[in-house]
Amino acid sequence: NLVFRTTILLTCLLVFSACETTQKQVKNLTESSELESGSGTFWFNLPQEGKKIRIWYHKPKSLDFTSQVVFVMHAGDRNAKAARDAWVKHAQNNNFLLLVPEFTKRYFPGSDGYALGNVFNSSGFKNDEEKWSLSIVEPLFDYTKSLNNLQTNEYSMFGLSHGAIFINTFVLFKPKARIKTAIICNAGWYVMPSWMPIFPYGLRETGTPMSNIASAFQKKLIILVGEEAVDKNDKGLRTSMRAKLQGDD
Repeated sequence: NLVFRTTILLTCLLVFSACETTQKQVKNLTESSELESGSGTFWFNLPQEGKKIRIWYHKPKSLDFTSQVVFVMHAGDRNAKAARDAWVKHAQNNNFLLLVPEFTKRYFPGSDGYALGNVFNSSGFKNDEEKWSLSIVEPLFDYTKSLNNLQTNEYSMFGLSHGAIFINTFVLFKPKARIKTAIICNAGWYVMPSWMPIFPYGLRETGTPMSNIASAFQKKLIILVGEEAVDKNDKGLRTSMRAKLQGDD
């Protein structure tokens, strides 16, 4: 049943454990060598000239061509290292390649820049798609898949807080994304698949085609809410009227 499946997913995927890791030398995208086993970081070049993003990863020694890829999207604190470290045990036990992109405030400021995909700029105009933070996932998957000789054609995702909103936005704005399973946990609000609420609470005035909605509903998206995530005074919780229309908790 649903409770049983969710329990299994939580056992494999939740982030409530921390592991000691050994940091390896930072690598650059231009290096063609296979990622070293263990925990480390490497740089991934962005389309904008001179810009790059750091990827925190863990690669089990037992990783082989049949292994899967899991992206973990960090929370609003932008602490990608902590998110990576919390997932090392799960990557080891389930033999998958763990990737945690670090979306810095320098290149992706505020919730617009990171959680909402950098789809719109501060003036409300739509950015070129190559500038979206959402647009990093697919080419990063292709790169690491090729680098480690993996045969999988899909990847899974987990996002907590702002990371959950990122995945919510990603599913709606990237209809061709090769998602196997996506789990969003404790999102501060949701981008609803509706043209009634204005963005970022819905899709009004975003120019999103109906086909994106149809594609989104074909994805396996699991929404989790922690039973203790009920602090209405949390500084990260949106209290706007539109957010409250989605529920008080």
